[in-house]
Amino acid sequence: PLLDNMAAIPPSLPPSYFPMFESYWQQLEGSNNGEVNAITAAAFLKKSQLKESTLHKIWDLSDPSGKGYLDKQGFFTALRLVAACQCGHDPAMHNIQSGDPPPKFVGLEHSIWSIDGNERTIYNSNFERLQPVNGLLSGEKVKPFLMTSQLPIDTLGKIWNLSDMDRDGSLDADEFAVAMKLASLAQKGEILPLTLPTSLIPPTKAAKLGLAPPTAVTSSITPRVPSPVMPGKSSSDWVVTPDIKAKYDTYFDGIDKDHRGIVTGDQARGLFMASSLHSNVL
Repeated sequence: PLLDNMAAIPPSLPPSYFPMFESYWQQLEGSNNGEVNAITAAAFLKKSQLKESTLHKIWDLSDPSGKGYLDKQGFFTALRLVAACQCGHDPAMHNIQSGDPPPKFVGLEHSIWSIDGNERTIYNSNFERLQPVNGLLSGEKVKPFLMTSQLPIDTLGKIWNLSDMDRDGSLDADEFAVAMKLASLAQKGEILPLTLPTSLIPPTKAAKLGLAPPTAVTSSITPRVPSPVMPGKSSSDWVVTPDIKAKYDTYFDGIDKDHRGIVTGDQARGLFMASSLHSNVL
């Protein structure tokens, strides 16, 4: 009903919060398409360290129509509900206050070595202005642009080495954004690190480059092999029907972002959390 929808509109977002919220949004897989699925969103919101029952209520309020995903408005609502709950309030729209401090997430504390939403918008605009080919900018195109910073040549060399994470001699949009951020910090007198801070490593690069968090399983994994058919039974006796397996394969592919055929505990946790089962059962 219209009145219910009107009552669910929270106070306007304080302008000072927008860069942080936008930065969180752009870190999530699918945000470029305007939709973040339940698995990705649940994994992010769990970093608030709120109780699972509270997070379930936050999800219901942020996705009131039950779409199964969050658009930007829904995600921002979830962030504001997290902030309210971290202040000791119950998860309810009327508890969202303009004066609430911003939400806190483990591992996402503010750092100068991170790119906020406004910066990313500017960097993306510059990236497109340089006319990438197949989503990549060659060193020949990037070098003159970096030279306009008037930074020393050796500093620009360090920036390139830190930004070209896959060592292909070109920069994609994520790598270009990192280069721009590093150049900006260097202009302000910051000493460039020897290795790229994890807060600047795009999610699209972390798994591919083996830069996943220590808790993730990244090595010594035995590839899965098909289970042998039990003696006396045919494969058609398997309790998982082809239709069900196809559905579960879709779930698996949704969290197997690097297509290795395996998923880590951290990757699977978000999917199981979305089931709303009690933690003891999970």
